[in-house]
Amino acid sequence: APSPDPPGRTPPQVTDPFFFVSPPHFAAKDSTHAALPASSTSAFPYLEAHFSRLPSGLTTPAQTPQAHVDEELIIVLNGSLRFAFSSTPTKRITPMDAPGRPEIPEIPVTPTSTSTIHDAPRGTVALHSAQNNHSLGAIDGGPAVYFCVRMVGARLADLLATRHEPLEVQPDHLVSTRILTPSARLLLTWQAAEGGATHTRVPGRGREDLLDSAVLAGGERLHIHATLTQPGGGYAPHTDTYDVLLLTVAGSIEITGPRQQRLGPYSLALLPAGSTHGLRNVGITPSVHYAFELRAPAHD
Repeated sequence: APSPDPPGRTPPQVTDPFFFVSPPHFAAKDSTHAALPASSTSAFPYLEAHFSRLPSGLTTPAQTPQAHVDEELIIVLNGSLRFAFSSTPTKRITPMDAPGRPEIPEIPVTPTSTSTIHDAPRGTVALHSAQNNHSLGAIDGGPAVYFCVRMVGARLADLLATRHEPLEVQPDHLVSTRILTPSARLLLTWQAAEGGATHTRVPGRGREDLLDSAVLAGGERLHIHATLTQPGGGYAPHTDTYDVLLLTVAGSIEITGPRQQRLGPYSLALLPAGSTHGLRNVGITPSVHYAFELRAPAHD
């Protein structure tokens, strides 16, 4: 299993499936819970994931907007979040000091007139590009729970390690913040599954592609989809040439293959490239999960 990285060193590489099984009521207090400690994969020298719960009563972003060298992915799981982010495209990425944690440095920045405010309900995905100023806060009078992934690709890691010239961002790269929203039918199924509704049927495909392909700063590609699976449904074990990060948000699924693991809501699986895995819904309600395909440039 991955472990926290010593300062200045690449975290251990995950070569076998890694699972985080959420304990009951883990998000009952205002805090942060590590789901995937600092790790590396074949595509990313730095990958980390956690859950956070923000207190209620905030009507503006809770933090001063900050710029990170890493790309950051956030999913709203409960409540609503207000995102504030720069709408000015990032043209180049520069090294920044980060005592004790060089892989994902951050610096406070001053909000500008080009900031965009976006209120995001449950299910919304926000993808922040490298060094894009952003912050968030809970709104609508209640606490908010979100899931966050932070990623550093090989080119970004090299920039930080060698202190070379700034990395120029290419025209087809992610240069700001993307907001992605699943369909109403998927969100209604998510809600119904939490309420115990069985065999909820919805028209259309069970898989929704939220992001076909985003090119990150180092040339890595990110694909995001959300999938609704009926009880007993799923797919057979297979092998991918890229890393897959899978987050369950409703219902119960089981990862099948050489490594088997049951995952309830707010549980996580990291399935590294080359690992054999399948999936099936082992509950009595529909399940909903998000999948993030992390592809190195060589995989395209």
